[in-house]
Amino acid sequence: MTENIAFALLCFTSFFSLMNPLGIMPVFITMTSNLEAVDQKRTARKAMIAAFLTLLAFAF
Repeated sequence: MTENIAFALLCFTSFFSLMNPLGIMPVFITMTSNLEAVDQKRTARKAMIAAFLTLLAFAF
């Protein structure tokens, strides 16, 4: 069980550092500053799905 938790933590931290959400946040805020909050959430969701699918494709 602890091996699974360690592996999950390793995967999460790897994806977190690859996607770098803290570094890209100012860019996202600047690019979507003229959108309403609902549209910003929709854009963020689309970007997350696209990033996840890209990482998944390269993983395989």
